[in-house]
Amino acid sequence: MVTAVLFVNQATPTTITKFHDMIMNQLPETLPSWEFELGIFLNNKYSKPVNMDPKHIPNRYLYTLQLSYLNDEERGNRMISIINNNKSIVTCVPNSTHIINRLESFTTKRLNYYKDDDEPIKKVDEKSKEEEIVKKDVDVDGDIEMENENENEVKKQIDIVSEEKDLEKENIEIDDDLIMSRYEENSLDEMKRRKKLLKHIQNGCCNNLNAQTNENLELMLVSKLQSLWTLKQTIRGQGGLGYIINVELNDEEKKVKSQEKFRLRTSNCLLHGTFKGFLIEIEHLDQDMEKLEITNELKNMDETESKNRLILRFSRSITMIKSLIDTYKFPSGNLCFNVLSESKLDYLSDLCQQYCDALQF
Repeated sequence: MVTAVLFVNQATPTTITKFHDMIMNQLPETLPSWEFELGIFLNNKYSKPVNMDPKHIPNRYLYTLQLSYLNDEERGNRMISIINNNKSIVTCVPNSTHIINRLESFTTKRLNYYKDDDEPIKKVDEKSKEEEIVKKDVDVDGDIEMENENENEVKKQIDIVSEEKDLEKENIEIDDDLIMSRYEENSLDEMKRRKKLLKHIQNGCCNNLNAQTNENLELMLVSKLQSLWTLKQTIRGQGGLGYIINVELNDEEKKVKSQEKFRLRTSNCLLHGTFKGFLIEIEHLDQDMEKLEITNELKNMDETESKNRLILRFSRSITMIKSLIDTYKFPSGNLCFNVLSESKLDYLSDLCQQYCDALQF
């Protein structure tokens, strides 16, 4: 998923109304309301070694971004943090009194054939499967000739199935089910992560398992790390609306028109209660991009080649976003689509970087 953030600094009520009317004319799918909060911290130059002059210490900024549509009961309230535009981390607060019970039930049900690291995985014997199939097709009356015929037919069916499996292994096709499995909540990696989290919680490392808790990273920065970081600004987004639209755009690579899908989110930006502008978050929902990322993971592809292929898809998505803005005449503003690291795309970190670039008052 490739995103970009458009910030309209000189927005007026008329500008905002015209934009929403234009989107509604496309008959979009509406999304729930949302809001965001961007905190900007500056390093305290006086928290330094004794032999250093504060004037020689460069400015370092820490940004914390909270997006309400990322919060849910299962994963908690997530926060994206970036330090000096080169390092990022995503933290979350469980925010549920039932998290221990949920973790225990999740890890003990052994969904998706989850096995402990110490427990060997049982392999199913292919011969036993064939014998069971043959037994099911044996005539109950004991007719030997029918049994032999059925055995031959079953063996032929087994040979055909095995040949089809071999062909599938040689020609791996990435379909929509594989994309969904990548983000499946009950995956093996998710179970291992929850199992480790459960052990940490049972050992007493977490004290914020309360439904009313607000013990996130920003609170820790303000209360416990205030000697290192000083809060300078807090920009809030309110009255957020969301849409999913399907539009027809010109594809410059294929020289034809293509049907493209976008997710748009809009919000009014406030600083100390004062309206500062209108923000539009644009996300290009390119399934080919997701398939390409999965293909690169499944195949032993050269790192340079896989990187170049991703860059091409990223460039195409940015081109489609610009084409959307030009075709439907979005309000003019500061368009930011920079990523945190060009060597590896990361949806949340890149989105936070774009918010930081756009909301520079």
